[in-house]
Amino acid sequence: MMTKTRHRRRYEQDAIAWAPLHTSSSNDDAGRNDRPTMTKVPDYGLRPASPQDLPAIMRLERAGFAPALREREAVFLERMAAFPEGFLLLEERTSRQVLGYICSELWDFEETPDPARFALNHSAGRHHCPTGTELYLSSMTIEPRYRGTGLGAFLFRHCIARQTERFALRSVILIVNETWTQARQLYLRSGFRDCGRIEGFFPAPQRTPHAAMMMRKPA
Repeated sequence: MMTKTRHRRRYEQDAIAWAPLHTSSSNDDAGRNDRPTMTKVPDYGLRPASPQDLPAIMRLERAGFAPALREREAVFLERMAAFPEGFLLLEERTSRQVLGYICSELWDFEETPDPARFALNHSAGRHHCPTGTELYLSSMTIEPRYRGTGLGAFLFRHCIARQTERFALRSVILIVNETWTQARQLYLRSGFRDCGRIEGFFPAPQRTPHAAMMMRKPA
């Protein structure tokens, strides 16, 4: 859901495509030597988000998404209230610095998903269903300096694993820009398959907006 090529490449690198999974090519980071090296996943942890984390969440939102794709503070607060177990933060254990977030909702399963459900800034309070059997990964991003370290995949996979353990899920669903080929490849390797298409979802400056591909996998 990025509108700038630079932003799009960064998302593809971590395959966290989303704004709804609001989800770099090596071109953006070529020659950089300031990216942290991830040596031990145990150095990082996941925890539920709280309203006190909103400044850190919005900092990540501004760093990770082009203006047209940034969601509002009220949207994140509603997600925390509707499904606190589904809004997770990635933090460095020693400094407690928040390095990324992922949020999700439980939906009633629909064989053919309604495209309106995926809208930016949609109401989690209205769409989340505590007894739902489909996990929707709605948004995720990682601190730019930490992309390419494996932390994005760690956050993505552990969110799915945690919710699969806690809830009787039938499937997991997300959307991704049709042009984010690396992100789509990661999802395909993770078991996701295309299940629909939303035309004109992702703004593209001075070009026709890109379609969003709906992708789903069995839980």
